[in-house]
Amino acid sequence: MDSKQILLRNMHTFSLAVKNMSFKRTAEELHLTQSAVSHRIKGLEKELGFNLFIRGTRQLSLTPEGERLYATLSRSLSSIFNEIDSIQSSDLTGELRILTAPGFAREWLVPRLKRFQNTFPHMNLVFKLNEEIQDLSTQEFDVAFYYGDYAQPNVYAIPLFEDKYLPVCSPQYAKEHRLLERGHQALKGVNFLHSTPSTAWQRWLDSVDLDIDCLEHSYQFSQQGLAVEAAKTLLESQ
Repeated sequence: MDSKQILLRNMHTFSLAVKNMSFKRTAEELHLTQSAVSHRIKGLEKELGFNLFIRGTRQLSLTPEGERLYATLSRSLSSIFNEIDSIQSSDLTGELRILTAPGFAREWLVPRLKRFQNTFPHMNLVFKLNEEIQDLSTQEFDVAFYYGDYAQPNVYAIPLFEDKYLPVCSPQYAKEHRLLERGHQALKGVNFLHSTPSTAWQRWLDSVDLDIDCLEHSYQFSQQGLAVEAAKTLLESQ
């Protein structure tokens, strides 16, 4: 290994040591001994001609020179890794099959298509829309976006975000049903608009301890997008 390669290796070790502020944790991350990490840092300090760390009895801290070097090094490494990611992503080709509900595709995925196209210009997308899938093993897809717990065999699931529910209606509707005067009990006489088989309304009612069956008075739609459009239409007509 020549001197430049050794310098780059030791710079990387220094960067990890700053991130961890521990030679021990850095050694574990690099699968080295703690003394090997210490030897690399000392070698780097000797090469540069100044100390990088103040070695206390219990913790490490950076010298002013170490802080300046790390600030420059972290920016440089970030730029390098970003460029690597850009090169790797631009070379990706093929087809990505996306399985999701129509409403999620329209409201969340489609607005992000331009960003995806800029990042992966050679990838083809195939959208497969289905309101709800009970068994993902029966579907052919590469990635799926659905609400709920889809921890199933041969499926790796990660949460993206959580929904927040709150009831809304137009001021005119609230006035007609005296919602503000009568409080929660007034909800027994209103129509609940929702998609099926969604349980959002019922979960909200249960969360505020209201013994109301939202299916007794409701407008139900097989697609969430239709439910949203119906809500807009009803609001505009008032």
